[in-house]
Amino acid sequence: MDRTLICLISGKKYIFSQDYFDKKAEEYGGTEQLKKFFVTKKVKNLIGRSYSVDEIRRILNIEGNDLIPADSQDIVEIMSFHKMKIDAVTRRNTNKLPTIKTDPIVAEFINNLQI
Repeated sequence: MDRTLICLISGKKYIFSQDYFDKKAEEYGGTEQLKKFFVTKKVKNLIGRSYSVDEIRRILNIEGNDLIPADSQDIVEIMSFHKMKIDAVTRRNTNKLPTIKTDPIVAEFINNLQI
């Protein structure tokens, strides 16, 4: 199996061990999804900060005529995929609000307050 992954935003090419590749494929929902939506960690962090493809490429000093244009359908799908994943994690983490435990006497006082 070909374990080569290419980040279409940065143009960087990686070859991973079989174990790591399988782990990533499981994270992405399969080998096809992984190959289609793979981005480097730096690119993923910048997507999470709401940078555009052109801004990401400028920040990472990525130049080249062989890069896929920022407005191509593949790039649009990659950006949407990662934004949805980041939003899902953010929503999941914001639902974990800390609970404040207080002295039982204070809790009773609060519960008995009349508004």
